[in-house]
Amino acid sequence: MFRRHLSYANVVATMALVFAMSGGALAASHYLINSTKQINPKVLKKLKGNTGNTGATGATGATGATGPKGAQGPTGPTGEEGPQGEPGTARAYAEVTAEGTLNAFGGTSKNIASVSSPSVGVYCIELARAASPGFVYPAVATIRAGTPGAKIEVQQEGGGGPCFSPVPQFEVDTFVSKANITTGVISDEPTAEPFNFVVP
Repeated sequence: MFRRHLSYANVVATMALVFAMSGGALAASHYLINSTKQINPKVLKKLKGNTGNTGATGATGATGATGPKGAQGPTGPTGEEGPQGEPGTARAYAEVTAEGTLNAFGGTSKNIASVSSPSVGVYCIELARAASPGFVYPAVATIRAGTPGAKIEVQQEGGGGPCFSPVPQFEVDTFVSKANITTGVISDEPTAEPFNFVVP
């Protein structure tokens, strides 16, 4: 027959059983979530809010300092030489030296009988008869790497001039315009200059 009074051991055992049962209930009602993998994807989707409106564009920042200049790149290959052009239609042309001779160093000429310089800055050009049958056509001349400010003029042949000749010929004058410091009068001073000319 069981005794009806409670012993110390019975009380401790009963309390331990009560605490164990209440702790399990507490754990069952408070589940700890430490990863989104523990949440149902459908539930997780509902937990996410809608994307907010895009904010205003911020002000442009200050321009940065210019960087150092880069090293020069290698020289590219030389291109192929182009095809020779069509023959020109000019009746005559030439490169003339400052001394009054045809340029023998890479210069080209066509239908030139002779070139002379009777005085500084005066050049007489005689054309071949194939280029001038009895008269001289107007010529165009330009100074080639001469004195800064130098000028050039072409004159037709005429009686009494330094280039007068019974054969077709014209005169080219090269000069520099200078002002007299005392009087202020501008005068042309002959100067020897290299030039090109062409007779269309």
